[in-house]
Amino acid sequence: MTQTTKPPVVLDSPFHGHEDEECQLPELLRCSTMEVTNDPRMFAKNVLWKRMAAFQVISVSCVLMAKLCCTEMLALESDHIDSIAHYLAFLLLAAAFLMNLFSAIIIIMQLFHLTRLSTSGPTGFELSQSYYLNENIVNLRHLAACSFFSLIPVFLTSVALAVWVNLKDMLLHKIPLCAFILLAAFVVAYVSWIQQSTFRDKYDLLRKHQQPLMMHLQQTRAKGSLLSA
Repeated sequence: MTQTTKPPVVLDSPFHGHEDEECQLPELLRCSTMEVTNDPRMFAKNVLWKRMAAFQVISVSCVLMAKLCCTEMLALESDHIDSIAHYLAFLLLAAAFLMNLFSAIIIIMQLFHLTRLSTSGPTGFELSQSYYLNENIVNLRHLAACSFFSLIPVFLTSVALAVWVNLKDMLLHKIPLCAFILLAAFVVAYVSWIQQSTFRDKYDLLRKHQQPLMMHLQQTRAKGSLLSA
């Protein structure tokens, strides 16, 4: 990454203070930052922020889910793991905790980077658009979203196992309760799959009908430019 050069400090400026003479802190990562330009386009609504608003909701939900997983793991912590259900519950909670934290970090970092790029200057939107459509960024963003939705049934399964462990010998109580929670996990997974399939079908249909229209518009513009020339 190329670093911008520091603007020279004018020593005889009336706004120059003693703290501006030299950097009092050591150079940790870098001492340069982006240009501060008050461009009116920065305050306009655009499609990037509409899309990232949805991912922002996912990031908040990931943090809440990670907190729930951590709380359940601490409740299951014990010096003696005497059953397979206890071990599986702890393992699933640990996986859900790590993946939710991973998803939250990805989305928060992309929000941070998009904010910096979009406010970097007159070409901020184009820079943020290029960052948003980068193949690595797209794959990580979609991985974070898919991980969050797929881990909800995993979390419910771990809760069912935790209930099985905590109720111990109360078979008449824990069997129907665990079965009900596992059924809820299956229903959530099925509903999520139905919605994702419907979205993918509509998205593919949109692209299928949109491409001929866009080609027709491009040809029309090309003919118009030739006639005007």
